[in-house]
Amino acid sequence: MGTGPQEPQDPQESINKIMTMLGFGPAPSKFDPAQEKIMREILATKTMYDTEFDRLQGVFAPHLEYLDHGDKRTILFIDPLKVQSAQAYGIRPTDFLSFALREKNLQANPFQLATLFNNAASVTGTAPSAMPVVDAFRHNAAEVVVPKSHMRQVNLDIPGLKPSEITALVNYHEFFHCLHDKYAKAHPFENTPQKREMFADAGAMLEMMRRGKGPEIIDQMIVWRMKGKDDTHATVPALLALKKYVKDHGGAEGVRKMTTKEVLDLCYKATEDGSSMTWISRMQNLVAAMPDISAAAAKTQTPSFKWQDLPFKKNPVQILEDKAFALGGKITPRTLMQANNALQKEYADGHEKNPNDMAGMFLAAYVETAYMKMVQGTDYTAANAKRGAKLNADDLQEIAFVQKKPLKTAAAPAPK
Repeated sequence: MGTGPQEPQDPQESINKIMTMLGFGPAPSKFDPAQEKIMREILATKTMYDTEFDRLQGVFAPHLEYLDHGDKRTILFIDPLKVQSAQAYGIRPTDFLSFALREKNLQANPFQLATLFNNAASVTGTAPSAMPVVDAFRHNAAEVVVPKSHMRQVNLDIPGLKPSEITALVNYHEFFHCLHDKYAKAHPFENTPQKREMFADAGAMLEMMRRGKGPEIIDQMIVWRMKGKDDTHATVPALLALKKYVKDHGGAEGVRKMTTKEVLDLCYKATEDGSSMTWISRMQNLVAAMPDISAAAAKTQTPSFKWQDLPFKKNPVQILEDKAFALGGKITPRTLMQANNALQKEYADGHEKNPNDMAGMFLAAYVETAYMKMVQGTDYTAANAKRGAKLNADDLQEIAFVQKKPLKTAAAPAPK
């Protein structure tokens, strides 16, 4: 006997159930005060990414001003080191991400939060991305950006660029994903995803030239994109169209004289030209803007792998404890976090000076992995006693939180 018609299930409810089964369920509507305090402290701790985020916000302030007429859209950067610190503290990463979004009046569903976590959480490098989310109050455009990690990533080795330049280029690309309003909503049969990538690549090239690079940066990008296997990142036709325009309009100096409106208009023009060409016009454009493939390819870095560079003879626990003590005069979850943030910057700065030397990157990953275990696994009483350091009440409260233990308090006096 039938049970009668069934109510259609809300698709979002189905997604939530699946994500909960996978350990990425919805964040609570209200966090425990102790956890909220820790998350707020993690967000407030400075890392190497904060300087980059501030720089990018300054670089793109005119673009946001132009597009939003003074009512700037919300763009939130997800700091990979802070996500990893939340994990180290024993906080579910999707809860931390949800809290970070709420602090900016943003919200995302569990699937989006899990995607952001997967893109940001790897010790050996992020998957840079930009994701539209809901602005809970103003209903204005809002994006969450996972930036390029400081870690050396072979799949992001663009010929002839230093690590910091690759980081800047990739982050420009992701920021332009926040600006392609005409492609914000996908339309069937219009190849919108590829247009978004073309627009972002064109924008990144223009910004690199506006900040000192010559037109050869486009050739370097073309060579790198030609190695790709991702159809949605097949941006070479737009890059060729952009190169021809730049060549015909004053080169890099002409680009540096462009207004914000002209930059955005050119991104759209290169995208539409590149995506609408016939094979004949593409060949004509290729001939007119033939990239110097050999020159660009010759600039490819050649990082050398040497077994002796692997850091297994180093003690990452000792390295982190020494740094924590040097920075804070004691060893606590907070000073370990500060130590890891400082060490990661030191290793990145060293790699910038010699991009072909991978020893610093191996050590960075080794220390990061140790840090993820140390916050909850350290015997803080013994570690500090060994160095003659004393812990205060706030330290003990934080240690109790990461070790999931009730905070010990003085026993009440026995009744007389």
